[in-house]
Amino acid sequence: MRPVRIGKMERVDRVTPTVPIGYAEHAPPADLAAWVACFWTRRALLGPAAASPHRVLPDGCVDILISFGGTTDEGATPDGEVSAAAGVGPMSKPLVVSGAGPRLYVGVRFKPGCAYAALGIP
Repeated sequence: MRPVRIGKMERVDRVTPTVPIGYAEHAPPADLAAWVACFWTRRALLGPAAASPHRVLPDGCVDILISFGGTTDEGATPDGEVSAAAGVGPMSKPLVVSGAGPRLYVGVRFKPGCAYAALGIP
């Protein structure tokens, strides 16, 4: 991002981030690293490959995820719009997610026992 000065105000030109196809983890900033294990993204392919299964292994962590685009119970959602948001507690067994779902997931994974710091619930 590049700041642009306009009179006494400053505007920041936004850069559209590129999200890789598939699953990727992103390190948290230093001030969140005590509580956050990582931020993550999962971007689906278009077409028949979009329905391929994705295995999620239990890790003892709580995740908050937001999905964008795709198909919901209410119908199709444009790619730039939030289609769902959810909190996922520590899992005790693997989960296989399949079917044509959202086009993009963005999530935050808290370290074990640290979700309370952000959510205020055990």
